[in-house]
Amino acid sequence: KETVTDSFSGFDKSVLPTCVVEIEKDAEKSTANYTLRYFNTAMAMYENLENSDIIHNPQYKISFANNEKWLMIFHDVAINNTAKTIKEYDTIHNLSITVYCHQPAYGHCALTIVPTDNDR
Repeated sequence: KETVTDSFSGFDKSVLPTCVVEIEKDAEKSTANYTLRYFNTAMAMYENLENSDIIHNPQYKISFANNEKWLMIFHDVAINNTAKTIKEYDTIHNLSITVYCHQPAYGHCALTIVPTDNDR
């Protein structure tokens, strides 16, 4: 059976960091969390990941997206099928970035990171 993340194998060698997160909502609560389901080689380099142990690990969070603002963006894209373009300053990497988000399948948010410049 093909999974949502199988369809992203075409991004494996892309120079742009790309990943897919899955939104997981607690049935008993109104809270949600996300789990990284796919990342390409460029994302591994961007996040300084050395192995795939973080895949499917709900404790791992993308460095610049470890806050409520990003959780809400991921949730909106994954559940409401919205596409978003977000300009952000990544303080971890000291880099201005544009993040493109879309829904590859219900409950999932794909994001691609494009560095824009080094000025704040």
